Amino acid sequence: MAKTRINVTEVLCKKQMKIFTIIFAVAAVALMSSCGPRTEIYSPAEEVPSYPGGDEALIKFLQETLKYPEEAIKHGVHGKVFVTFIVEVDGSLSDVKVARGIGHGCDEEAIRVVKSMPKWIPGKQLRNHRFIPVRIQYILPIKFEI
Repeated sequence: MAKTRINVTEVLCKKQMKIFTIIFAVAAVALMSSCGPRTEIYSPAEEVPSYPGGDEALIKFLQETLKYPEEAIKHGVHGKVFVTFIVEVDGSLSDVKVARGIGHGCDEEAIRVVKSMPKWIPGKQLRNHRFIPVRIQYILPIKFEI
């Protein structure tokens, strides 16, 4: 019976390599699952985002912050500007833009006001039997009337 010589260093390196591969695979799966909710945009979600203090606080903020543009007053322009944005998982707002506007400075004013809002309470989606914050697209109508 022939004796086989075992290289201990080679065996240890192979075991370390297997362990490293397993750790790397687990880390990659964790990274992909944690990135999912941040990149996917939900509309609607199981729990919609909300302005801190609720709808009444949002209306008060809009009344106090919104300035009717002089050009719109001059031309008698009134109506609703629909602003779309994404409420991020931390409540911050991104990708703010006008979905449907009325012009004469009202669109720009609506964007200015939305960008000046405090962080919202993020929306949530049920995943693995618990609610987690997710990115949600939101459309906010802002009414301009003289």
